[in-house]
Amino acid sequence: MEATIEIRESEYTDRKQETYLGLFGRVKYRDVILGQKKHYTVYLTLIPSEEERAIILKYKIDELAIEEERTFSDEQLAEQERDYRLHLRNFTEEQFQQSGIAAGLREMRQEKKQTLLNQYFDNPYTKGFDTRQDAHTYADKLEKEILPMIKSQIDYYRLESVRQDKRTITL
Repeated sequence: MEATIEIRESEYTDRKQETYLGLFGRVKYRDVILGQKKHYTVYLTLIPSEEERAIILKYKIDELAIEEERTFSDEQLAEQERDYRLHLRNFTEEQFQQSGIAAGLREMRQEKKQTLLNQYFDNPYTKGFDTRQDAHTYADKLEKEILPMIKSQIDYYRLESVRQDKRTITL
C-alpha cells in the first residue's frame, strides 16, 4: 500500500450570520465579516495493491469504523441553542423543555460521526482544520496510528485466507 500525506494552506474571508431583533421585535439576520483567516487541509492519497484491494472487498473490511468524533462542537451547539431561545423568547423554560428542542439539543450533543475504512481510499481523503498545529497533529495520527491500523487489518485477513478452520492444540 502506498500513502501520501500533504497539508495545504488556504485563505478565506471568514463570516458568520448574526441573529438580532429588529425594531418591532422580529428576528432578523445579517452577515458579519470577521476578516481573512487561514484554513489547513490534510490530503491523504492511499493506493492499495491489487491483493490488498481484493482482501478489502472479499472480507468487507471497507465497512469498519476507524475513527469516531462528535458531529457538533460545543460552540456550534451553544450558537444553535442561542438561536432557538431568540426565536422562542416568549417561551418559559418549562415550555422550552416541553417543546422538544431541549431534547433535540441533547441528542445533538451525543451524535457522533464515524469515518469508515473505505473513506480513506476516496483519493484524496481530506480533512480540514483551523490551525496549522491541528492539521500536523492529524497528519501524524494518520501516519502513526490510522494507516498502521488499516495495514494490520489487511494483514490479519491476508493470514485468514491461509488459516485452517480446524485447530488441534496439545497442552
